[in-house]
Amino acid sequence: MKKLFLLVAGFAMLTIAATTPKNATVATFSGTLVDTKCYSMMPDANKGNDHIVKKDGKKMEMPGCATACANMGIPVALLDKEGESHVLAVPANQLAEYMALEARVEGKKMAGVLIPDNIKVKKDGKWEKVTIATMM
Repeated sequence: MKKLFLLVAGFAMLTIAATTPKNATVATFSGTLVDTKCYSMMPDANKGNDHIVKKDGKKMEMPGCATACANMGIPVALLDKEGESHVLAVPANQLAEYMALEARVEGKKMAGVLIPDNIKVKKDGKWEKVTIATMM
């Protein structure tokens, strides 16, 4: 029985090693969900859900902008405490209701993109699992 357990455990470890690309970082990443378009244009002003945009040289306030951008398919990123953004390989519209919330993403980072296995957001003081219906 012990030999069978060791054999199964060894096979499982080999399977995991074979399915994780050598250049991927597997870890848990923490930060805030941001939309990549507005954040990249004005990083200091556009970390939350409400944004400041420039139109005809004037600054305008856009309430709920990050949610609107995610609903339109603008990619979502996880902005960590060091200021690094990690683009998430998930359909943006499925994260729209969670924009600007604190998040934890377990997954693989490869070629600058975070491929989530598990996403949790802190909503009303509690961690809630985000269900992604389809992956990209």
